[in-house]
Amino acid sequence: MRIGHADLSIRSMPASNAVAAALEVEPGSSLLGIERVVYSRDGAPVLFEALNYRGDAFQYQLRIERSKR
Repeated sequence: MRIGHADLSIRSMPASNAVAAALEVEPGSSLLGIERVVYSRDGAPVLFEALNYRGDAFQYQLRIERSKR
């Protein structure tokens, strides 16, 4: 299978009781929520990820390379 593209959504969201307990924060605390869907070259979804991060323990780093044409 060859990967075609991925869609990524990043948003602020309140911590549910279960997530708050796992991340050791108060319920309702602001978290960074990331959802990613990876698609094959023919457009079929092949992977879904939902991640929650504490706002005080997150670093975002990105490398963007120019397309070689």
